[in-house]
Amino acid sequence: MLDGLFALLKDSRVEPNRCMPPIDKSVLAITNELSWVVPDLDMTNRIILAHALADPDSVFLVTKDHMIVNNPAIKKYEENARAVGRRNIELKIFNPTETYHAP
Repeated sequence: MLDGLFALLKDSRVEPNRCMPPIDKSVLAITNELSWVVPDLDMTNRIILAHALADPDSVFLVTKDHMIVNNPAIKKYEENARAVGRRNIELKIFNPTETYHAP
């Protein structure tokens, strides 16, 4: 899995550090876990989601990807991350083209 990611980054015409935050160990670990939680989610979306989940204080992830928005497996993963202390606050995932209702 990681070999494919590194090959993709190597072949990219954009330097990785200019288009996304660094991929640290926590992001890699969560990306790997997400491959089991949402196996149909592509690698790019897993990395984006992992970045949001790895930051214990991120509040929103805005995406139009239907595989992420309202996904019960992702919601359960995020709830478990809060339960074990890996996240401090709920990560709200929503589609910007839909109306967001604050709790």
